Amino acid sequence: MAARITDVSDEAKTTGGRATEVSGIATEVADAIEQLRTTLVRVVRTAAPAANRRRKPRYHLERDAVVEVGGKRMRVRTGNISVGGATLVGEFGALVTDQWVQLTITGLGEPLRSVVLCVEHNRCHVKFDLDPETAERFGRRLEDSVQGHTPLNEAA
Repeated sequence: MAARITDVSDEAKTTGGRATEVSGIATEVADAIEQLRTTLVRVVRTAAPAANRRRKPRYHLERDAVVEVGGKRMRVRTGNISVGGATLVGEFGALVTDQWVQLTITGLGEPLRSVVLCVEHNRCHVKFDLDPETAERFGRRLEDSVQGHTPLNEAA
């Protein structure tokens, strides 16, 4: 009986080790798929002007930022940005598509009313919903911040 218990215990350890290995491989595959998706989107957008749905130049700009929703604050970073919206990188908890948030980006002024377009793989895409005066101030600050940068659709 003791031998059988030892066998079962050894088998459980082996199975646990294999499960950990499979989990690691699954994470690597998910990361590779996300990288491929990003690359394919960039290739399609730069292949022909008609394929690029973006109307405003988008720039790579990494800045600390804070997303506020329902009294909670999430510290994130910008990945890229335009006067119309941004891609954020970080942990987004329970944020969902079509949720309204306030986004404050270091060095770019006041909080920006934004709507979540999607959240996936530690990335959150938001669209700004700004009144004309706020949009003008933000546009000037963003222009100053990206001066000398090449827009992403031209840089790829």
